[in-house]
Amino acid sequence: STTSGGVCTGLGVAPNTIGHIFGIFKAYSTRVGSGPFPVELFDETGNTIRHIGNEYGAVTGRDRRCGWLDLVAL
Repeated sequence: STTSGGVCTGLGVAPNTIGHIFGIFKAYSTRVGSGPFPVELFDETGNTIRHIGNEYGAVTGRDRRCGWLDLVAL
């Protein structure tokens, strides 16, 4: 989960041990629909990220486009 509380549930870190939060983001990028996506992965790595991250549309169930974390866009 890309929330500060997600650290507690995902990593088992106690809330009282969290000091400052500078930013929260996924370790990879996703995009829905057409348009430019320069870091998109068209190989097995992209498929693996999609599967493990459950990156499918909530309404349509379509595959989301997955790619590397784009630090320039971030």
